[in-house]
Amino acid sequence: MSEGAGAGSADRVDQADIGYEYDRFLEDFLENLNDEEDHSQQAGEKAPPPPPVPPEWNMIIEDIRRDFRTAREGIDELDNRLASRLENDENYAKALKWTTPDGAGFLHYLLRHKDAAECCPPKVIRSFLHHNPDSIERAVDGNAHPLTQAISNSYYSQKASLANLMIARLHFENPHRQLKNENGEGRRCLEAAFEAMNHKKPIPLFTVLTLVGWATEPMLKGIVTKANLSPLHQAVMFDRGYAEPTNQPKLVTRLLEQYEDGIHDRVQPGTYKTAAGEIVLTNKITVYQWHQRTADLFASARASSERATQVAKGAGSQIVPEWQGQGQHQQDGMIFGRPTASNSKVKRQDSLPLTAGISAYAKGNIMSGVKPAKVGQETGTRDYQGAPTTTPFNDKEEQPTGEDKTSAQERQRQQQHQMLDRSYQTKETERKDNLKLKAAEEASKLVKLELQKCYLRATILTPKGGDTGEGAEMDETEIKQFFGRDMEDIEIGLHLGEQPRGEPIKESDVIQFFSNRKFNSILAYVSLPPVPVSLISPKSKFSRPRYHDDRLFYFHWLHETKKVNKILKLIVDDTQNPHRDDVIEEALRGVGDKEGYLNHFFDVEILKWRKIDLDPGTILQAAPNVRELHLEWSGSNVALRGWSAMDGLPQLTQLRQVHLTYVQGNESSSRLARNMEEFSRRLKQCRKEQNEQLLAAKQITAKGAASQNHNARRPDQQKTNGQAQVHSTAGLRRDFREYPEIEVIEHPKTESGVDVAPLSLLGRSSGPKHKWLKYMRDFVSFIPDLPVDMKDLNLSPMAMGKVTVALIDDGVDVFTSGMASFRDHILAGVSFDRSNDRHSSREWSSRGGHGTLMAKLILAVCPHANIIPYRVLMRPDKDTGAMRPDPESAAKAIIDAVNRGVDIISMSWSVTGDPKSMNEADRRGFERLKGVMGEAVGPSKGAKQPPLLFCAAADDGIDSSDQDTYELPSKMQWPDVFRIGAATNSLQTWVKVTKPSERDFFFPGVDVPDLQNNFQYSYDSLDADPYSNSGSSIACALAAGQAALILHCVKLGIYYTRKKERENTKAREEITEEDLKNMRQFKWMRNAFEIVCAENISQHKVSYPAQRFERASDQLRKLEDSGRLVSPERFEPVASLVRNMIGWRT
Repeated sequence: MSEGAGAGSADRVDQADIGYEYDRFLEDFLENLNDEEDHSQQAGEKAPPPPPVPPEWNMIIEDIRRDFRTAREGIDELDNRLASRLENDENYAKALKWTTPDGAGFLHYLLRHKDAAECCPPKVIRSFLHHNPDSIERAVDGNAHPLTQAISNSYYSQKASLANLMIARLHFENPHRQLKNENGEGRRCLEAAFEAMNHKKPIPLFTVLTLVGWATEPMLKGIVTKANLSPLHQAVMFDRGYAEPTNQPKLVTRLLEQYEDGIHDRVQPGTYKTAAGEIVLTNKITVYQWHQRTADLFASARASSERATQVAKGAGSQIVPEWQGQGQHQQDGMIFGRPTASNSKVKRQDSLPLTAGISAYAKGNIMSGVKPAKVGQETGTRDYQGAPTTTPFNDKEEQPTGEDKTSAQERQRQQQHQMLDRSYQTKETERKDNLKLKAAEEASKLVKLELQKCYLRATILTPKGGDTGEGAEMDETEIKQFFGRDMEDIEIGLHLGEQPRGEPIKESDVIQFFSNRKFNSILAYVSLPPVPVSLISPKSKFSRPRYHDDRLFYFHWLHETKKVNKILKLIVDDTQNPHRDDVIEEALRGVGDKEGYLNHFFDVEILKWRKIDLDPGTILQAAPNVRELHLEWSGSNVALRGWSAMDGLPQLTQLRQVHLTYVQGNESSSRLARNMEEFSRRLKQCRKEQNEQLLAAKQITAKGAASQNHNARRPDQQKTNGQAQVHSTAGLRRDFREYPEIEVIEHPKTESGVDVAPLSLLGRSSGPKHKWLKYMRDFVSFIPDLPVDMKDLNLSPMAMGKVTVALIDDGVDVFTSGMASFRDHILAGVSFDRSNDRHSSREWSSRGGHGTLMAKLILAVCPHANIIPYRVLMRPDKDTGAMRPDPESAAKAIIDAVNRGVDIISMSWSVTGDPKSMNEADRRGFERLKGVMGEAVGPSKGAKQPPLLFCAAADDGIDSSDQDTYELPSKMQWPDVFRIGAATNSLQTWVKVTKPSERDFFFPGVDVPDLQNNFQYSYDSLDADPYSNSGSSIACALAAGQAALILHCVKLGIYYTRKKERENTKAREEITEEDLKNMRQFKWMRNAFEIVCAENISQHKVSYPAQRFERASDQLRKLEDSGRLVSPERFEPVASLVRNMIGWRT
């Protein structure tokens, strides 16, 4: 007995040491929870008969029932009294540490008696938990452990949730723990927590946040609540932020940290109940779209409530609207605002429920949350939704307490005071509600940013083990679909590509080109070329330089002008004229408030700064949170040892992958392999030592949890106790979170590797040039842009807008000097090329210059058109090695162009192959391109007019085609395609055109020069140009340009006709909007082409502008000579040309 007394004394000292500290911790912990706790009960299953237990257990249960079940006053005093007895009585202490043969402790026994558990005060529960904390997570007979039971059955003690008290105890012992999950206990606990978020009184988000912090990815993966929502879906709902605006963003962040793949879980079709009403989904939507839908519904419900309140105010009586939504509204496959009862009803104040259709999140209602007036309050009213009340709360008016003792004047003054008081309360309530709504909106912004960051990161991170394919599966348009309408016309990345011949990029060009384009605050990637920036000259020659390095302009411009705050992936080619280390640090992280230096922090997570042997200290300073690091290695082992030292790359605690790019150089293959193996081994060893140090530190912060876990069981339970003690020691390792392992991926470079010429068009010659170019140049020189006063002529947008040409190719080098005069005509396009290191190579740069040349040719023929560039994925042809578009990405580009309503699609390329010999992925892409127009303008798309399609012939020779080979786009399952082949200067068919009899028209395509604006050539004369180009792709671009020019002329003809009508004079040639509509159709444009064509000796139709355009040029020249080119008559020759092409009306 003396031995037991000693143990009890030690227990009392131990508890005295930590008691005050735990009380303070518990108070702080519970402050993070909602002030209000719901004591409503939920029906539970009938408990089985309890096993034999110490008599003290039943005594404690009876004491709780007797003292607290009906107590209304003095609870704190009773709580202190019983808690003191439990702490100081030796028998009670031993009983509380005792466990049954099946492992159940007193906590399990308490939960069998729900009435006692619900009225048990916090200090008493603290005593239970202190004596046997392991019982919180101990499951008995396969049942849920006490924490899960407390969460799922809503057991509440006096003043605080029993579940919260358990969680507070666990957190106090070790805040870095992990939930015990040997037999799935942790997962069941999390499932119960997420289910409890939908209870009548939802579990506080702070509680869920704590539990998620103790979870692992396997515990969270695959959890789906009864409402068919994942944990992340539950967390992002807007009304969660209205209830707890501080904790919602934290919970979303924690969930994505613990289980990143949860970002891909979609909300399934179905009906979902939220705090503000019902949402009906007919299609799957992303978690980002789900958050937006709940926010939209919340705003709709709030607006309905405000309108109903205004109606009640106007009525001037004590009636307010019953908020039930405002009917159904269909948007993007979803019906929101669905009422649960008839709309626009009103109720008397005495019968109006406080929630009025809105859950307990709103604590009454969205607008006000005003609590009912206390019993006996003079006015007897409760103010709902901020509506002032003018009649008493009860149906029967209260009578004065003393008859004829209060004058009518005094009663009137009292009523006025009451109304003023209610008005003040209403305004104060509305003010608080507005603050709460503002906090919810700020929480929503943070949630969106976190979802953006996680999803964009998932699209660019290299998978473990490195890339297995040529690129990621999704292109940029598919990525933007995740965000719904929020990312429309928003740039999520910046790729400036490679500048031809190392030409500098002008600061003014970049600013002007992107002036009207919005950038997301989080960019998925930024890729900068290895060329200098030509900065805008300072106003004074004595002004100090704006940047210490010209390329710092990009980072300053992105942060200050485009409001970019985070760059997930940064690629800088720094192999030529590399930056200083301090410039790299300034570019990525800024240098504080120092004058003349940048001040920002982009928090880069994937860094590919291609500087040889980049200093690890610079990396740590510039990008401390980098996850994926790409390094250019010189081959020196000194660099490897510096990177793998303890103060090197291991200091990057988030680092998961290191990619090494190198050339073998002078070292042997065996030496390189040995150095790489040692490099990887050293990194792993450093991580191991770091994790051991972290474990030791967290063992200390756990406050000796193992030593506090006393188990005073009977002698026949010693074996069980021993097992429990071993488990507690192992739990320290379970409660430890390691730094991520670092994977090393090698990228050896070849010594050779010259790029293949883009497509099969770049034949070089210095032969004579085409007369076709001369005829077109003369005509175009007289053709103006659309007059600015067209908007005054009551014309349709189709007639007033510029002709738009979708150029589907390898991109356009917008920032080259050769494109300077065309730059204003290049609109925002789309890139479907994800081959560049798992991010999109943007459409404003070209892979090989082919798309740039095509854009020049189109705009040279029709300088007043606009081009929408589409960059598609290019793959080498297996036979020729020439780069050809990937069919799948080309099909996506066509669909996007059709959806944007372009006038013309130009495809200066061809892809050939036998679908029977292709693999499944290639065959699927080939077949999609084959039937893409049916997909783009099919019956499901409505009455959408297709654009004019132009494609180039294959240039494999007349006899080179195989019977089983299929050529696209020429043989698309769409009859209305202009199939263009190349012709020589003498109008003869080029010998390399495959199957010329299958081509519709032939245009110049042999020895065509690199054109500039208005047919100005790069050299003094045509014959001096050594870089002329040949191929049917050239001919296709010129044909598309001619079609654009004809459409432009039709619009000028419409202008001419309307102007004549305004002058009350009859136009010599009348051109109408109906003519424009017709000319945008295939058969009408085909007829126009035939009018300006001639037949060659092969009986093929070759474009010959002399027949029509030269005649119009002569007429325009005569007008110029007579000084009438500025009058409306200048458009008459153009109108005549158009009429000849369209044909005379019958």
